[in-house]
Amino acid sequence: MRDLLFLSVFSPLALLSLIHPWSGLLAFGWIAFLKPHMLIWSFAAQIPFNLIIAVTTAIGLAISKEKKIPTFDLTAGLLVALVVIAALSTTVSLAPEISEVEFVKLTKTMAFLFLLRVMLTSRVRLHGYIWLMAFVMGYFGLNGGTLFIVTAGDHNLAGPPRSEISDRNHLALAMLLAIPLMNYLRMQSAHRWMQIGLIGAMVMTVLAVLATYSRGGFIGLLAMGAFLWWKSKNRILALVTVILVAFALHSVAPDPWKERMGTIETAKTEDNSFKLRLQSWHAYLAAAIDRPLTGAGLYALQTAPVYFSYAPGKDLIDIANDRPRAAHSIYFEVLGELGFVGFLVYMALLATGFWNARWLIREARGRPELDWMGDLGRMVQVSMIVFCVAGAALSMAFYDYFLSLLIVLSAVRQMAGEKVRRPRRSTSRRGEQAPVAVDPSTIAGIWEKAADTKVTRLRGRRQGERLVPSRRAAK
Repeated sequence: MRDLLFLSVFSPLALLSLIHPWSGLLAFGWIAFLKPHMLIWSFAAQIPFNLIIAVTTAIGLAISKEKKIPTFDLTAGLLVALVVIAALSTTVSLAPEISEVEFVKLTKTMAFLFLLRVMLTSRVRLHGYIWLMAFVMGYFGLNGGTLFIVTAGDHNLAGPPRSEISDRNHLALAMLLAIPLMNYLRMQSAHRWMQIGLIGAMVMTVLAVLATYSRGGFIGLLAMGAFLWWKSKNRILALVTVILVAFALHSVAPDPWKERMGTIETAKTEDNSFKLRLQSWHAYLAAAIDRPLTGAGLYALQTAPVYFSYAPGKDLIDIANDRPRAAHSIYFEVLGELGFVGFLVYMALLATGFWNARWLIREARGRPELDWMGDLGRMVQVSMIVFCVAGAALSMAFYDYFLSLLIVLSAVRQMAGEKVRRPRRSTSRRGEQAPVAVDPSTIAGIWEKAADTKVTRLRGRRQGERLVPSRRAAK
């Protein structure tokens, strides 16, 4: 029954993407982020829905009149460079079988990002895409938050199986990325009921993050709260609010959750999980040092022969390990798989995202019509801070949900164009602004309009009004 219901929703979307490719791109994002086909277990689970919607969307874009070439900026250039480095790394990979599979996945992600960059051409489309991103993670937030309340925190939330967010730590980070987007939509909503609904969605998503029992998610939540407090106009009120919310959450949280979060303090000395991560970081760093230009290859270090050829001995990390481990860090993941060159390109990509967000915030000041750009820059900046902090312990370097936020920033900066560029005005030695040149035809037009208005008033010929001429006109 669930399979038939999903097919009844998917089939019209596939046909609609032929006529309206933007709708097809939204449908592709919905499937890529939510993974709804992973939540069914009958015949429909074997259908390649992503491939079908991608093909129909590409055909629809090819026959449409929309622009088909993306704007090439620094973000796009760094993404291309990252793909080229990944291709070279795959060519000389220490485990070519798995690297080739992962490289195909990476190219699909990059194709989606460039297609998004091509069609993200208006504020309406931008808000539609942000609503999609918030809705997808809001589904997990509503589900997980409800279970957290109903079970009094005893339910361990996890994502769809066989997906990038199946692991509870990954799901926690994905939901944290969406909370600032929900807040942005709240700030842009004119209806009170919509604002209240988005506040409720944010609260439920926070509870869902707690329901994952993820220590990395909890650290990301703390980083988000600290950054929002620092950027708040009233820090005292914000601090009191944060303390009250923290006290309320701690009072309702179950003892197993408190015990797991309490292990953060003793992770370095007593937690075997942390020791295994240290071992992985040593292995990935050693691979980068051994192969600085290309690294070991995409996912190559997750094979036993490659991993244990670089993993440190028990004399360095005092713990036994019988299987290869993931990097458990976006930084060591890129470093070990793509080498130092790929790591520098990836860090430049993150820096460009922060710069674009900062640019939007700065240029939107004093321009009420562009306030939404500044709000978006602030909220995406929060999401990036969370990703960089919590991602230090997670292998999600190429997560498409996060990378699409970089594309959003790039597209919004392109939309701004000349509107946010303030003209440079020279100043005199006394600090006074030099006179600005004004078009004489503009002045003439203003005087002509004023004269016509004055004549109309004197003659008393305004429609729908009975005007009394002035004394001078009466004489």
